[in-house]
Amino acid sequence: MSNQAEVWLLDDDNSILDALAQGLTLEGWQCRTFNQPASLLRELSANFAGVILTDLNMPQMDGLSVLKAVQQIDTDLPVVLLTGYGDISIAVNAMQLGAYSFIEKPVNHTELHKTLQQALEKRQWFLRSEYAKPLFCPQYLYWH
Repeated sequence: MSNQAEVWLLDDDNSILDALAQGLTLEGWQCRTFNQPASLLRELSANFAGVILTDLNMPQMDGLSVLKAVQQIDTDLPVVLLTGYGDISIAVNAMQLGAYSFIEKPVNHTELHKTLQQALEKRQWFLRSEYAKPLFCPQYLYWH
């Protein structure tokens, strides 16, 4: 996995954060953990090249609110929601709001890794295409 394979983990349960970070680190991910949504949002910028994995049910701010706040910073940043309460209506709502994916606990690490890898590839593609836009703007397509 590349050095850019970064995932930010958000959960109010430190034992879950530690377990997720340990498993993902063993698979080659660079993990940064947050147990407060506000701290993640303070650190986040539109040029973040990774993926966010957040718990859905947290006391300070739920995962859907985190998703909306992230989209205020960057609408194309992949956010994967993680929940212990697999409710179809919540999953549909999350996807309609722009979540990349919705994963139930207990986590299947193979599924999680695959989902995060696909989200990262999407993010990297988007960032490459955003940086390439000036090269393909119509005003640059003719000679002076």
